Amino acid sequence: MHETPAGFSVPTIASKKLRSAAVAGILFGIAVLVGCADKISGPVDLKWSLQNPVPPDKRLKGVTWADSQWVAVGDSGTILTSPDGIIWTSRNSGTNAYLWSVTWAGTQLVVVGGSGSHFDSTIMSTVLTSPDGIAWTKQNLGIPYILTSVIWTGSQLVAACDSGAYMTSPDGVSWTFRSSGFPNNVSSVTWTGSQLVAVGDGYDSINRRFKGCVFTSPDCIVWTERNSGTTRFLISVTWAGSQLVSVGSFGTLLTSPDGIVWTTRNSGTPYALLSVTRAQNRLVAVGGGGAIITSTDGISWSLTNSGTTKNLNSVASSGTQLVAVGDSGTILTGTLPP
Repeated sequence: MHETPAGFSVPTIASKKLRSAAVAGILFGIAVLVGCADKISGPVDLKWSLQNPVPPDKRLKGVTWADSQWVAVGDSGTILTSPDGIIWTSRNSGTNAYLWSVTWAGTQLVVVGGSGSHFDSTIMSTVLTSPDGIAWTKQNLGIPYILTSVIWTGSQLVAACDSGAYMTSPDGVSWTFRSSGFPNNVSSVTWTGSQLVAVGDGYDSINRRFKGCVFTSPDCIVWTERNSGTTRFLISVTWAGSQLVSVGSFGTLLTSPDGIVWTTRNSGTPYALLSVTRAQNRLVAVGGGGAIITSTDGISWSLTNSGTTKNLNSVASSGTQLVAVGDSGTILTGTLPP
């Protein structure tokens, strides 16, 4: 484990030169503000309910809606499933790895993550697949990278590595390593229907400062770096139908119509924003200290009282319901208004 200056313990797999975007979210924009989320007020756009943590001591990192059930993943190989977001069942993943991201690929679930430490060169990627969320199969990639994000484009799976590389697969079993040519940490990737857009963090050696990174690719083979216009770490990105939305440390929020030109928006919160998703005609972002913000256009954002001060690491939508998951097994459900 790595101890941050503010006393937060985080897995060493996320500590590579302190450049992991997940750690950046904790170091910059969460640690100094935890405990203030219950003071957040604003228009009640969504009604959130806190569910009983299962298990209570595990950090949940990712959540997705998989056709007819919710699936959440997290530390120590934690996998939970639920038909309604309220009653959750723990599943045997067969691994003790840190699980970072989960996606539904039409006929199967795919989970990615990793185990080990950068400090002693024991890092190893983890990929799990399942047709039903109950029985899980570990796929053997054998690469020394942490997989931080995974998506299904409709024709292939794309997983981002913490070193700026990617893995692609048509079936979740056979994977191909893709080098982007950019040695930056990638924390999230999304598909717009015509291109991949990835975000993360890196170091600007010319100006000697950190920077928020954006990369685009039509095929996961040729990648182009774009100017994000921010020095803040970017942690999550989503496609909202007509625009891209990316969030990051210190409440950073950017929008773009094409992945090339990015505009900084006022999120209304100083908390690190760790995940963003589209829910019907709304955008929802969650983050440090239980922060939740919503928007109907990506420009104007409203703060919502989540009822928790725990860090919220991921949020997803089923179309009628939202689920957000976070530290200490925190699970929130939100009902979308008509």
